[in-house]
Formats: sequence, structure tokens, C-alpha cells
Amino acid sequence: MAAAYALGSVLFGVVLGRLLYGDDLRERDNPGGSGSFRQYGPVVGIAVGLLDLAKGVAAVLLARSLELDGYWVAIGAALVVAGHNWPLWHGFRRGGGGLAPAAGAMAILAPWQLKWALAATLAVAAAYRLTGLRRRFKIAALPAGSVIGFPLLAFLVWRDGDAVAFLAAATIALLIGGRGLQMAREGPRRNSQT
Repeated sequence: MAAAYALGSVLFGVVLGRLLYGDDLRERDNPGGSGSFRQYGPVVGIAVGLLDLAKGVAAVLLARSLELDGYWVAIGAALVVAGHNWPLWHGFRRGGGGLAPAAGAMAILAPWQLKWALAATLAVAAAYRLTGLRRRFKIAALPAGSVIGFPLLAFLVWRDGDAVAFLAAATIALLIGGRGLQMAREGPRRNSQT
């Protein structure tokens, strides 16, 4: 469980920002894939998103390789997201939103349900962006879409009777929601191009 949290705490947006540009992305934007995309362009943004997604996959696969009880696997999935949101290496603050590591973990635990949740997230995100609600609520489109996507994911795995995936999805939804509220209160970072 400590390994899952520590793995989540590695912020690839910060790592690549320092290696490639010599700066700390957290000073200007959120250190996930979206912030990296806005600040460093699509190549770095996509790379960060994929690396963050891989953290979620790795945490679940590690827990399964250790043959842990399913509930420990769900807790490991939640801890990798918690590490990303409140990273150990950065004083438990100024992490990312947790969407990519959450998607990686759920891709292993509930792949077909995740497809439906992602479709709903993207549809809501597109509508949110097109209607101008973004200017009113001051949160990015994908987190806004996940307000529908993650509860849908939790519902789908609950409906299918998968207690482990439900525990993971419900806990992750709370972590992402909590971080989203925290980020909304913090407001946009200085010099953000959002």
C-alpha cells in the first residue's frame, strides 16, 4: 500500500518539466496531463497523461501480483490516486486531479464499465465546454465531465455485483471530488494558460 501511494506521488508533469524545461509546472498549472498539455504542448501532455495512467495500472497489477485480497487491491488503486492528488514528495500538496491514474487503475479492475464512463465523461466535457459553463464554474472540462463519469462507473460496477471494483470506483470518486473542490477553492495558478 505504501508503494502504491509513493508511486502515485511521482508527478510526471513536474519530472518532465524539470528535465526538459528546468521549471516546476506546479508554479503555473496543475501537474497532470492537462496542465502539461497547456504549458508544454501536446507531446509532453500526452506523455505525462500516459505515464500517469500507467501509475494506476502498475498499482493494481502490483497488488494482484502479490496475491493480495481483492479489497487490498481496491485500496491500492485508491492510494495511487491519493498519492497523485496529495503527493508525498511535495509535502502532500499541489498534486494533480487524479483522473489519469484513476483511469489506469479502473482499466484493469473494470475495463468495459470504464469505457462507458469515459464516453459519458467526454460527452459531458464537450457539452460543458461548448455551452460556456466553464467560464461560470472555473473548472476544466474533463474534471467537470468526471462529475458524471465516475458516479456512472461506480453504478455500473455495483450493478454487476463487483464489490472490489465498486469499492475502488467509489473511493476514487470521493478522492477526485475532494481534490476538485480543493482546486476550485485554490483558483487558477499564476501564469496559467487555461
